[in-house]
Amino acid sequence: MIKFVKHGALICAMVVSLPANAAVLYATADNISNIWKSAGEGDTIKLSGVFANTVALQNKTVSSAITIDATQATFTGTLKFQAVSGVHVVGGTFDATGGPNAYGKAIVVYSSSNISFDQTNVVSAVSYPEAGIAFQDVTNGTVTNSTFTNVGVGVGVSGSNHITLTGNKVVGSTKDGFDIFDNHFVLVANNSCSGSQPSAGAHPDCVQVASTAGHAPASDIKVIDNIATGNTQGFTSFIGKADGAERITISGNIVNTSFSQGIACYSCVDSFITGNYIAADPTASHWVAVNVVGGTDNVVSSNSWLTGGVYLPTDYASAYFQLTGTTYTAQPADASSGSRWSDGSPASGMVPEPAEWMLMTLGFGLVGIVRHRRESLPIV
Repeated sequence: MIKFVKHGALICAMVVSLPANAAVLYATADNISNIWKSAGEGDTIKLSGVFANTVALQNKTVSSAITIDATQATFTGTLKFQAVSGVHVVGGTFDATGGPNAYGKAIVVYSSSNISFDQTNVVSAVSYPEAGIAFQDVTNGTVTNSTFTNVGVGVGVSGSNHITLTGNKVVGSTKDGFDIFDNHFVLVANNSCSGSQPSAGAHPDCVQVASTAGHAPASDIKVIDNIATGNTQGFTSFIGKADGAERITISGNIVNTSFSQGIACYSCVDSFITGNYIAADPTASHWVAVNVVGGTDNVVSSNSWLTGGVYLPTDYASAYFQLTGTTYTAQPADASSGSRWSDGSPASGMVPEPAEWMLMTLGFGLVGIVRHRRESLPIV
């Protein structure tokens, strides 16, 4: 009964906090700047038409997010956010097949917080592989259910924290799928990289974590339940130009690639490399390996190799079923849930009462049983 009262109070508070005068605004390339300036708490901005030049949306903070509905919009220039907090972008086609734009990226986000992108579609050309989305100095940023085709890098994140990247597809990249540099509390889960077309001299990675000189080591990064197929490396945490990374989890991923670095964790500390599946594709000239080099207090266990070359499906659920005979179910990416798909950070203000401790303890026990069963799959 106590829980029901609490949740009811929370729901009431949320309803009361919704802006009573939220508006739906309509914008094209001609008036987007003025519409953005006028937008307020909880408003929705519906975009339409072609945006050929850079669109700069900046200097706005709201507690009830402004939704930008870009499902009817096409961008050939960059969409730029700077010093904003409280924005949710849905849809949008970003077409760079006609050549470079001012930033060399479809979307850039600087010094912002509480910003999310869902169902974004970025298409570039191999001759000029524009990057997809770039976060720099972002707190609470999310990219979900988006597709990046023939890009240089799908999503690049630097100097940021509390970032969630889930359900995205990178197809035909010339460099990396997801670059995670100098970040803390990042979840990269259930994404796919396929059809990589490495540019000359590139050593592509589906997901690459790194720390660079002058920054604290990257920490609390979870790379979970992703799939990499084709001409690429898999899931790596490299030293870069600084110390290694701390508390890196690379777990449950599927690697079906031709490059030898299937999974790598260099100079990692207090990290987990567990329950991954590694299978070289038929074109691989080397053994696809798990390399944990240097570092301390790391756990490397229950990683499985499939002998002989094989082509697996490029989506995680199908490949997982082929490997295990088990239907895969994605977990909610909720930082407060305590699931494998949390970003590892504590939920603020969430202190359990004594009556809840027993339920939590039982829950942890059940999670341990399920995890043990998964990690007990036979190693080939």
